[in-house]
Amino acid sequence: MGKRIISLLQKTTLLFPLFIFAVLPQSSNYMLKSYEFGGGGAAESQSANYKMEGAVGDGGNQPNSSNYQIGAGLFYQQMASMPTFTVTNTSNWYNKLEVKITNTADNGSDAQYAFKVTYTDSGGSPQTKYIQSNNTLGDTLYFQTYASWGGASGFSLIGLASSTTYIVYIKARQGGYTEGPYSSAVSASTVGAQLSFDIDIAPTDQSSDPPYAVSIGSLNLGSVTTATDKVWISFATNADYGGVVWVKGANGGLTSLATSHTITSVSGDLSSVSEGYGAQGSSATQTSGGQLSYLSPYDGSGNNVGIIDTTLRQIFLSVNPITGGRGSFLIKVKTPPTAPAATDYAETLTLVASGTF
Repeated sequence: MGKRIISLLQKTTLLFPLFIFAVLPQSSNYMLKSYEFGGGGAAESQSANYKMEGAVGDGGNQPNSSNYQIGAGLFYQQMASMPTFTVTNTSNWYNKLEVKITNTADNGSDAQYAFKVTYTDSGGSPQTKYIQSNNTLGDTLYFQTYASWGGASGFSLIGLASSTTYIVYIKARQGGYTEGPYSSAVSASTVGAQLSFDIDIAPTDQSSDPPYAVSIGSLNLGSVTTATDKVWISFATNADYGGVVWVKGANGGLTSLATSHTITSVSGDLSSVSEGYGAQGSSATQTSGGQLSYLSPYDGSGNNVGIIDTTLRQIFLSVNPITGGRGSFLIKVKTPPTAPAATDYAETLTLVASGTF
């Protein structure tokens, strides 16, 4: 009788723990610390040379108000923030404006900024330029950091035309693919070149009307006589390097037509010469800018005077733009005992003011 061998098979299940490791996307230079997947995919678009896989999950609307706009998608989240800035003309400038970034909008110190400038030139043509690294206008868009644009002090936009309105825009970037749009416009205007000049004749600081005449009075032979009246000048200019007041005489001295004698003008101490005539600076002030000063040889004291001959000579100077400049000078004369007496000793003075633009 045959034997039936019954083979029992036992089923055994082995359990193995499963570990899934997520590795952050990285290369030898970069690592993406945080990332996520969008809500889904969109149908691909393709041509013979390109294929684009769309991603769903970024909103398409742009929340905005009258002052701000938030763009849609990751690209807008990467753009550098919009800074604020000012453009001003604080001192009647005819050829420059002050530009200052007032708020960097928390952009990093490595963020860069560029300025676009539009204006209408003297021929009536609209122009679009960009501020360059030397603070002039040029044709190339130029980016540099907040510090390079002068930091909190700002910078002077130079080389501008007078009596012109300049409209300025700013944009920012911080690394690749982060350049934002231009800001709203900020504008300021240059003024025309300015110079004002006037003279007065009076013992003290006051206005007088033409004709202008300095009365010296009777001359004391052998001694120095100082005219009671002073010659006063009023001077103002917005020239970059200030300006100068010049003086000259028609004859080079006090001349008497009746006697054909001239008391010649000199530079030096009238106390130590037998005869002479000249001017001595008395005062120099200003409301702002400047400062106004009287120059050698008119800066002496006592009986020291400067020559007033037929050559234009600088008597007052300001090396900066000046407002409300006011100066004065004295006329001093010495005659020898041998000088012929006359009542018509006279000289015609010419004063000229110029701006150093």
